[in-house]
Amino acid sequence: MTHHRTTSARSVVAATAALAATVAGTLALGASATPADAAAARQAVIASVKGLPAGAEPGDSFTLRVAMTNPSRTTSRPTNLVARLSRDAKPSADDTVLGSAVAPALRRGARGTSKLTASVPDGLTGKYTLLVCTAKACKAGGTLRLAPPVEDLDATLTGDLTFTDTGDDSEGSDHTHTWNHTQAVHVDLAMAGEDFTSAEIVSSASTWDYSGSVHERDVNPPCVHTYDETRAGGGRIGWTGDVDDDDIWGGIGHVDATEMSLGMRTGYTATARDVSGGREGCAWDETTTRGASNLTSLDLVEVARTATSRTYEVESWTDEWNTASDWDDVEGTLVLTF
Repeated sequence: MTHHRTTSARSVVAATAALAATVAGTLALGASATPADAAAARQAVIASVKGLPAGAEPGDSFTLRVAMTNPSRTTSRPTNLVARLSRDAKPSADDTVLGSAVAPALRRGARGTSKLTASVPDGLTGKYTLLVCTAKACKAGGTLRLAPPVEDLDATLTGDLTFTDTGDDSEGSDHTHTWNHTQAVHVDLAMAGEDFTSAEIVSSASTWDYSGSVHERDVNPPCVHTYDETRAGGGRIGWTGDVDDDDIWGGIGHVDATEMSLGMRTGYTATARDVSGGREGCAWDETTTRGASNLTSLDLVEVARTATSRTYEVESWTDEWNTASDWDDVEGTLVLTF
């Protein structure tokens, strides 16, 4: 998601004037009928408002898509639209103007969509409802929470993740192949920086526990071949503060901490027994041991927040070099507390 920072004194003045006219019309809805009411009756109405990006912040600019309908029996007049932020979800003169647009005339019964460019002013904090209003009514387009900037961040990232990889690609009784691998990771990190995006890991007590098994059996008369492997690993995930040697790393990818990345390198020891029975030439029994590692990169997105925390879930994950991961699923939540 990309937002563009824009400022335009002319657009703000025009939007403010449109807001004043719109609020005056909205607050006067209960007054006696006037010629202006007849004109308002020919205005189209807002059916829906879409396009408010998750994690929008002061200084961001984005495009709203405003769906319009004309329920009247005649062609509607062009309709002034004003987007603003309201603390109480009701139109009032102290709302913060984000932008304005004019929806074109619609024939009776027609529908259309207008675009409205909205810009969030710098310095806003708190919870707001996005409203797009005509002179007759307003339509909500979502909730925007603007947190004050965080400075001198001192935070912890904690939680548990479960990785699973199970499968069965057997082909009848003559060829069986199954596997079942799981990994439990306890994340326990301290992070610090001037703000969210500059935060770095400053200590780690994170751990992992890996277990797995592989079973294969092939029948090719007169030979019968079986392969059984067990995997085990665990302990403290290495971290020293040296980016070239650390086995866990990560960062916050948005100034309001709506997303994070986390990478880790874990390992296991695999012990395998490879047995083949039958006539001479296809009979052996070997046991081998090898070490292996897993490198997983995780992208996390915010699913909940408070004034002093963010809660994340895993959105996607890849193996080394951004290749498809062997893990079928990664579940769990991590909480950033600051």
